[in-house]
Amino acid sequence: MPMCRRWCLIIFLGSLFLELIGQTNINIKGEVRSAYTSGAIALATIVYTSQDGHVWEAITDSTGRFEILQIVPGRYNITIKGEGYRTNEIARYLIGRTNILQKFELTPASTDLPELVITEQRSGLFIHPLSNALLVTREETEKLPAGFFDPARLFTSQSGVTSMNDGANHLVIRGNNPAFVKWMIHGTEILNPNHLSNAGTFSDQASPSGGGVNMVSASVLDNTYLYKAPYSAMQGNALAGAIDLNLRNGNIEKLTTEAQISLLGMELGLEGPLSKNGASFITRYRYSTVGLLSQLGAQFGDENINYQDVMASASFPSKKKDLNFFFFTGNNMNDYAGKKDLAERTIPKEWSNILFKGNQTLGGILYEYRINAHHRLMTDLVYSQLKNKHYTELIDRPSTSSENQLYERKWNLHPRWIAVLNDNQVWTTGFQLQANKDTYNYLAGGIPTEFACCNDQDNTTLQPYSNLLIESGRLSVQTGLHAMVAHETSIDPRAQISYKLGAQHSIQFSAGKYSQIATPFAYYLSNNNLLMRSLQAQLSIQGEKKNIQWSIEGYYQYHYNVPGAANTLSLINEAPAPQLFVTGDESTGKVVGMEGNLSGNLGLWRYTANLALFHATYESVAGNTYNSRFDQKYLVHTSIGREWEKQKTKFKKLFGWYTAFQAGGALRDSPLLFFPAPIEPFSITRPGLFRADLRVYRRRFYKHLNTMLALDIQNLTNQQNFGSSYYDGYTGRVGYNYQLGILPNISFTIEY
Repeated sequence: MPMCRRWCLIIFLGSLFLELIGQTNINIKGEVRSAYTSGAIALATIVYTSQDGHVWEAITDSTGRFEILQIVPGRYNITIKGEGYRTNEIARYLIGRTNILQKFELTPASTDLPELVITEQRSGLFIHPLSNALLVTREETEKLPAGFFDPARLFTSQSGVTSMNDGANHLVIRGNNPAFVKWMIHGTEILNPNHLSNAGTFSDQASPSGGGVNMVSASVLDNTYLYKAPYSAMQGNALAGAIDLNLRNGNIEKLTTEAQISLLGMELGLEGPLSKNGASFITRYRYSTVGLLSQLGAQFGDENINYQDVMASASFPSKKKDLNFFFFTGNNMNDYAGKKDLAERTIPKEWSNILFKGNQTLGGILYEYRINAHHRLMTDLVYSQLKNKHYTELIDRPSTSSENQLYERKWNLHPRWIAVLNDNQVWTTGFQLQANKDTYNYLAGGIPTEFACCNDQDNTTLQPYSNLLIESGRLSVQTGLHAMVAHETSIDPRAQISYKLGAQHSIQFSAGKYSQIATPFAYYLSNNNLLMRSLQAQLSIQGEKKNIQWSIEGYYQYHYNVPGAANTLSLINEAPAPQLFVTGDESTGKVVGMEGNLSGNLGLWRYTANLALFHATYESVAGNTYNSRFDQKYLVHTSIGREWEKQKTKFKKLFGWYTAFQAGGALRDSPLLFFPAPIEPFSITRPGLFRADLRVYRRRFYKHLNTMLALDIQNLTNQQNFGSSYYDGYTGRVGYNYQLGILPNISFTIEY
């Protein structure tokens, strides 16, 4: 090649590279709607203010849409104002990621109080104070420590919430069994959507409450909500809480690709517009990094852990209606090889080969039709499925193998009608009609030879509900009725009241009755699906001054009609192992506690702190009262962090770090004695838990390329936290399982 051509080619490729990475401004689109009617708000003013004081401003058109041209990537304070509505102010909103339609909601203004500025709705979507909901945004999953791109894990930094084991996302809410927590998508109940649902459980069996990795990646989520009981009539079939996943729409401007690699998994996605009117799609594929390295011959101890999942979604918005389709499916495996050499075996687990396999599927249609300015109809049809197998065999005696299989399927039809009777009265009524089919088998080579307790159990449940919200001056009242119709029927009235003491202070009271169908694990040789019930109340006071928000809450919970057996067993504590016959006997439980929350800003520093004190007990079927397994007594969470912006010639850089600290009582433990010796369950208090987490990250925004490099470290001090104890029948001693030690995760994300 002649010298001229060679240099021309080099110059051309170099200019192409500079064009790719050069710093440039971007265009953003958004919409402003009423939080109650979902109707468009015309002539609303949206002001974006950068950290260095530059301002971009837009006004919505008749459809509530707006567009801002040539804005620099970075963090912005956003102010949204509309005639007759409360001002919504959002701090440090990140601009520059996937260019999806930004949505903001406003609520009607009150004439009896000064205008209220909402400062804590980090996503721009309104959360009513009476909903008792906590929020994690997609952007927070990329900023806060020890989340591992799973919003459910980040809820463990909230007051009264912790995990059963830090190797998974089973949530213990206010001293309650994670089995009392349900999963939802867009408000519709689904089965457990997590890979490796046996992770972090005491029995190493599949669980209905969580798992090691969420199949629904945070990269396709918008906001995730955690509803802590007591909540409104619109949530049901959960005594402690509900996790609600909400999918985001795809890029509406152009086709983009996102790739991420970390020590936990590799992910590749594509998204973009389907039409000029805002229709878009998203697709993702993810594979376990450890699983891939294992396939290439790398060894990670005696366990082979693997998972993969794929998803696709499409959204078709219009002026009067929105239509969304989504589909997820994945599988997972945990294969443990015991020690073949007898001399190397030091713990009972090493005597066995253990295989856990699972797969799950989730898909649905979401439809919203805005009838007029005051009425809208939403209808969801969602299918969820999970199938798990747990196989164990003694290395020296394979004939004594055992196998547990769980296969669950759920169809859920969820229509609801939202009517705004006037600007400050909202009536929501609907139902969830669920068709469930559960198959649960226990097979053993020894004794018993075979049990099939829940083989092909078909049951249909109906959950009708009606909820009325009325706001008048300083007073907000929400009252409603939720019903659970299954083998039994439970009518559950609920009410919440809030009174504004001033523009930024309020006092609230919530009370209600709740019901939940126990999981298939709670029954063995029984066709009686007991309907658990609970009476709950909460009193709280909340306040805000300048950049500080605080709240104090006190609550009481009384659970009854909870499955129990064998004098001391109860679902209050955990799902029993399948060999324990749990029938129609009933136990009860109580939780009394209080929580305090504090959060705010010191300049560019963001801090949070909360304290929970509680006492959880249960009464066995024999009438004796004991501390429950989840009676941890106290939980403390604190976090602090900040971010720096720097403008370079060819890119914009954000650098940030956040650290979090958690402390609390350990899950209570029981003496490991055998009958006929009497025991008092959960009478042993283990040393308290402590964990420090750290996340450091760097974002860069180029012209056609965005990157993020992050280091996440869970349990920074490598603290040895108690998990559970067991009796070692081979040595005659008590052994201990501990939670995870230090766990670093390096990740790199590129979007182009």
